[in-house]
Amino acid sequence: PPVATRKAVDREVMDRIGAKLALGQPFREELQIKRKDGSPLWVDVSVRPLHDASGKLTHWVSVQRDITEHKVAIEALARHARELEETQTLARIGSWRWEVGSDVIDCSAETCAMAGLPRARALVPFVGLAGVTDPKDFRTIKSTLQKTVALGKGQSFEYPIFTAVSGTRIIWAHTYPERDASGVVVAVSGLNQDVTERLRIEQSMRWNASHDRLTGLINMTELHERAVGVFAAAEAEGAQVVLALIDLDHLKLVNDTLGHAVGDALIREAARRLLEALGPHGHIARLGGDEFVFLGGARHSHEAISEQMRLIVERLRQPFDHQDRQLDCMASIGVVVAPPDSARFD
Repeated sequence: PPVATRKAVDREVMDRIGAKLALGQPFREELQIKRKDGSPLWVDVSVRPLHDASGKLTHWVSVQRDITEHKVAIEALARHARELEETQTLARIGSWRWEVGSDVIDCSAETCAMAGLPRARALVPFVGLAGVTDPKDFRTIKSTLQKTVALGKGQSFEYPIFTAVSGTRIIWAHTYPERDASGVVVAVSGLNQDVTERLRIEQSMRWNASHDRLTGLINMTELHERAVGVFAAAEAEGAQVVLALIDLDHLKLVNDTLGHAVGDALIREAARRLLEALGPHGHIARLGGDEFVFLGGARHSHEAISEQMRLIVERLRQPFDHQDRQLDCMASIGVVVAPPDSARFD
């Protein structure tokens, strides 16, 4: 395929692709190349060999998709995460100390501020912590202190707190046992830090890696991950596996005449309707552009499945209002139905 000759592709990647081509094996790679103006372009390349009836290789089929925007977003989030981590090393970290058997905790000003209390060092009663934590989490805090005393080892844990000023925040804490001259643990000291932002970034990165940002649907990478579960569930239930390709009609015309913002609105509305109609029966993913994929199990007849798809086409065709315009999501659907033991999702 032409991608195998691009000079801008990393040599190691080219060698890996060359080895796959030499063996006649399918492969998928994410390649960074350069546009004519020198700017970077990330491309998701999927290549598959085609053979004739005798097994002889006759053609290669290649599908290439621009994933530059996705890569830039992931890199920006990763950079933000690194910057946040470096900042946290300089951040003020709360400290506290609890004497075994006491009903109060000696808290630093930062720890008090995290709990929604005035920013000043104070002896905080346990009941004060109970007021900003869920009962289950409050029990976790007390049991962790007791575990540190019993085992004589430090413990790390996270728990949410609720304050009127900051709302819900996630706090990371680590305990340290303090011993007297005879080695008995007489107190537990600790450090804590607000890790809400770090966890939010990690969650956002995980979501972006598995979802389409325009529609919120899962992407094809995530659909591949979920396919194993779909096949297993269908086999256990004696159901068929249904794979449907949904292609929106006239999206290019909408983009060219009304603009990409309107086209994006059309895609989002189509995704919402597909998720509403097919989401309870399986997984909806955006393949890219104007194409969506449904994968799920069904115990209905082929006729019933065809009728269901016809109704979905009718549902997509219903017009909707967008900025004083009426748009419709006319679409074409192709369906494959197969038993799970013979189905493959490549």
